[in-house]
Amino acid sequence: MFQITDWLVRPLRRIIPGLGGIDWATVVGAWLTAVVFLVLVALLSGIDLLGFLPAMLLTALLYVLKWAISLVMWVTLLMAILSWVNPHSPVTPAIDHLTAPVLRPIQRVVPRLGGFDVSPLVLFVIAQILLMVIARLGAGIFGMHY
Repeated sequence: MFQITDWLVRPLRRIIPGLGGIDWATVVGAWLTAVVFLVLVALLSGIDLLGFLPAMLLTALLYVLKWAISLVMWVTLLMAILSWVNPHSPVTPAIDHLTAPVLRPIQRVVPRLGGFDVSPLVLFVIAQILLMVIARLGAGIFGMHY
């Protein structure tokens, strides 16, 4: 992942420092990617860019949130499948490292059911609710469907 995004994030890191454990250069890079995506959509749709610009900047933030939530869902799904199929896979530690910060708070609240960890299922429900809220916000800002 670092090799794919390094061309964009490295120059941003010179300008934007990380604060509070968050790599803000990566966040800004994702937001800029969403802005470029929306500009391309606007150009292909024939939408007036100047009239669209204020809404586009906020909508790009919603897209980044949507992409992040979707990424968490896919990585969690991959982790769940690997735990059933091949729990000793070489990629399991990396996936556990990515999903643990999101799943750990849920695991503290939701107990195991008969030795079965339902935290990925709870995460999916929470993520789907968040995606619906983001879609509703996007429709309210812009009248677009996500």
